[in-house]
Amino acid sequence: MAQNKIKLTLLFGIFISLLSCNEHEDQTVNHADLVRTGGVIIDTDGDQPENIMEGIQVSEESGMAYGIDYRRQLPYKLSLKDGTFNFLSESGRGPEELSLPNQLFLDKENELRIFVYDGAQDKVAFFESDEITEKTEGFLEENIWNRGTYGMYWNGHLISSMKEPERINALDFDNARPIVLMSIDDQSFKRVGEFSPTLDNMDSSQKYPYVALNQDEGHIYYVFRTDYTILRYNLKDGSNSVAADYRPEEMRKRTIPFDHDNAYHFTAQFSREFNLDLTRVAGIEIIGDQLVVVWRNANQSYYDNPVYTAENYDNFGVVYNLPDLTNPREFSLPGKLLGSWGDRLLVEENEDVMEYTIGFYEFDN
Repeated sequence: MAQNKIKLTLLFGIFISLLSCNEHEDQTVNHADLVRTGGVIIDTDGDQPENIMEGIQVSEESGMAYGIDYRRQLPYKLSLKDGTFNFLSESGRGPEELSLPNQLFLDKENELRIFVYDGAQDKVAFFESDEITEKTEGFLEENIWNRGTYGMYWNGHLISSMKEPERINALDFDNARPIVLMSIDDQSFKRVGEFSPTLDNMDSSQKYPYVALNQDEGHIYYVFRTDYTILRYNLKDGSNSVAADYRPEEMRKRTIPFDHDNAYHFTAQFSREFNLDLTRVAGIEIIGDQLVVVWRNANQSYYDNPVYTAENYDNFGVVYNLPDLTNPREFSLPGKLLGSWGDRLLVEENEDVMEYTIGFYEFDN
């Protein structure tokens, strides 16, 4: 009996391997190597972060990074040169305070100007030289729910991934739009983009993209949270197209839907199963003349201890040549991708707030 069980297990493993091979048999897998070229440790003499998420935005010349600490619920700036860290506002609802900041936009043409969207107040706060100078109306009156940890600034517009609840909740992906452009001059809105042809339609969960902006081309590159196809929106002529449909080897094909009416799907047990079933996008960045997309898999240690730690996740990605997204090469990361600075990827190496370390990594091929 024991021998039969062993044989069945081996046969099952071979069957799964064959399925995996069949899914990728028509693509050649090339690999890229990352080299650590430096790093920075946050200075503990000043403010200290409690939660640094992906999507920090960096002013290229000054090396100043901007993001939102989602535990402290405050925006911050961080020097990638010397580790100086400071929060940029106070908590509250006053003219120079924020209640629930959840998205940040950096004007890379004017490094003294950033925009922060406060979801609780539904206001966009304008920062000049680290001070809030004014607030304007946000997105909710247009029935737009911002998604993701960061957006982009382009030509007087804030670019954000979004959810249109009346369409997404109805799984109407043909008519829904995943990206919004908001004019900072008159608060007018434009919904753009399309849904990926390879995105699963099992439910409305996590149906939003991560976005990257190529200023020179005037293109938005975006990939949905649980997908691999990269789409491209042309800001100049309004066209949308599939830029690449390369699927990395580690990408998990989703099998479990989320049912909002099923009480079990709100339990810790289901959460563990759900996380192990999904591959999630962890970031999309443009570095020089290359586009980088990074995904994250929860591993078995997450199932045993379902909290965010570096040991619970495996990070991997694909780097493409721009503008045609040719020669995709797969790579792995030693930690969470936080953003980019020039030709460098910013990777979390130590999440201890007393010695928080960001490593700088470059491709050597």
